[in-house]
Amino acid sequence: MTRLGFVLLVIVMIFGVPPWVAGTEPQAAGAPPISPLGKKAAQVIWTGKSGGFEIRWTTADIQARPLNKPGRLVFSAARLANRGFQTFISPPNLDGSVKRVTYERKFTLLSVVGSIVSLKDELYYEITPSAHPGGETRFTTIDLAKSGEAVYVSPPEADLLELDLAKLGKVAQLTDYFPEKEVLKALLNNASIKEVLGGESPSSLAKLFKLLQDQRIEINEIPYFFPWDFLTRFAFHHLQVDKVAVLMGLPSASGAARGFHAELTLLLPIPAALKESLTLAASGKEGFLMEDRNNIAGEGVTLITFSSDRKRKVK
Repeated sequence: MTRLGFVLLVIVMIFGVPPWVAGTEPQAAGAPPISPLGKKAAQVIWTGKSGGFEIRWTTADIQARPLNKPGRLVFSAARLANRGFQTFISPPNLDGSVKRVTYERKFTLLSVVGSIVSLKDELYYEITPSAHPGGETRFTTIDLAKSGEAVYVSPPEADLLELDLAKLGKVAQLTDYFPEKEVLKALLNNASIKEVLGGESPSSLAKLFKLLQDQRIEINEIPYFFPWDFLTRFAFHHLQVDKVAVLMGLPSASGAARGFHAELTLLLPIPAALKESLTLAASGKEGFLMEDRNNIAGEGVTLITFSSDRKRKVK
């Protein structure tokens, strides 16, 4: 059973009740409805141009538009969250005992390198009646230049924030930019992975991931696991001479610590195709690297909350 199994037993569809969405960022075509509670204007956290796109990060949304087509919205975190909420409360995730569902998504921009945008996506939900809240945290990397949407797999076939590797859309994998042999070498050089493998040295990423599927890494007594979409969970942290430090996100394997998240550091040779974009991001001229995020954005986050209550009437 996936981590969504518990949710499948208790979620109910609340018919005719619109979601309440925090924030009042101007609405674009196809964006989720603006909350009737959103009376306070969204605060701008960071805006910038990178890789031919204009990116606007506010407390209500993260939006990206092509510089040559500013009217076209190619990515919206609020739209992604809205889609997630609708999936969360839709069939077959039904149970007539639920009276209220609160669903929260928190997004943080981690790095912006050319058209490659890395996000921290944190999910938290409460179901009434239910003994405990749930949640999950992951990194997700999106290439704005790719076609399609950034869409997680619909439950119950998968966990709430899991990706289908055959239908990634705008979601990027580390091997889209780095040769597989370099990624494999960097992973095998990581101390935590070395410890887990116990001396084994697989010859391909596929063989490595097969070995890692049933393995856990314990950090501060909390277990973390390697999901199949592990290579989509990365952010560019800093440059080190001719290499770039990449942080890979690991979700918690503990039901009691679902919101916890760990990172593994890989050092990869800078590919020619990314050299200019990484240099611009490191200098702050276009985008930014993760090591500078706090200086740029402080504790700024995009917070989007949805709520369904069967007692509340639609006006």
